[in-house]
Amino acid sequence: RILPPPKVKYRGQRNNEVAEHVAESVKQWGNQTLAVISQCISFQSLQQNTGKYRMYVQNLSQKINAKIGGINGVVNFKAAFSRSSHKDLFMFFGADVTHTTCSTDQPSIVAVVGSCDPTCSRYVARLSEQYRKRGRCSVEIIKELNKMVIDLLEVFSHTCENRLPNRIVFYRDGVEDGQFQKVLYNEINKIKNACRDITHTSQFDFYLCCQAAIIDTSRPALYHVLHDENGSNSDDIQQFTYWLCHTDARCTKSVSVPAPVHYADLAAHAARMFKFGDYLGQNEENDDQSENISLNDIKTKVMILNEKIQNNMWFI
Repeated sequence: RILPPPKVKYRGQRNNEVAEHVAESVKQWGNQTLAVISQCISFQSLQQNTGKYRMYVQNLSQKINAKIGGINGVVNFKAAFSRSSHKDLFMFFGADVTHTTCSTDQPSIVAVVGSCDPTCSRYVARLSEQYRKRGRCSVEIIKELNKMVIDLLEVFSHTCENRLPNRIVFYRDGVEDGQFQKVLYNEINKIKNACRDITHTSQFDFYLCCQAAIIDTSRPALYHVLHDENGSNSDDIQQFTYWLCHTDARCTKSVSVPAPVHYADLAAHAARMFKFGDYLGQNEENDDQSENISLNDIKTKVMILNEKIQNNMWFI
């Protein structure tokens, strides 16, 4: 038996000030104290707008559905963006800062929201306070934007099977014309830094999830570019790495790593089944038991297969 949701009804004075106070109390009690999703409804609005009752109920239903994790609608990005691909993963951000007057000591409130699913239909929010010096006016710049973006990217990655977006769209509200350059210089850098901090702060690395696996079994691979003399940019390297994951001869679908990597792994394991003459054995014992070993301390032996198949893909 499913119990009906609890209801809190207020039947006192009907004025906006009292209604706002009741709504604030409900939200504080539900969202902060008990972590319970709540929805406030004004019966007075229903009574005054009986002709728009259907529209009111529809809007109310969409709000409740979204709050409890439902999806009201999705965007067809392939149709909306001429250059987009069905493989693209979008993430949308929205940011705003609300201020009080310079005469009060209350802080400015920063809100940054980000989509957290491939359809960009569900969003999560992160909030912060910005305190100004006494007697000074508030600033529009979001100081901790990079930390908030990192947090939202981690949520996105968690809900999207450890994948990160390859396309980000950021909407910024509340910026006047004279603040464009200042906001652009400060906040764009913070967003870029946040995207870099998700991987590594000083190395050229990236995550790539190419595996066409069943649900909940895909594994992203982490790549570090140690040296490059081809002049390839990040997009080029990620693109041809992605393509190579679709060329594995042992699978009709894409795999988690590029084909050359998988082939090397197969060959190494297959070589253990063959015999290539006498085993050289271990190196002679050395009185120096230190862990510092040079290449001169390593013995090698070339392993040659039958010449007829040496140049074939025998390891598949």
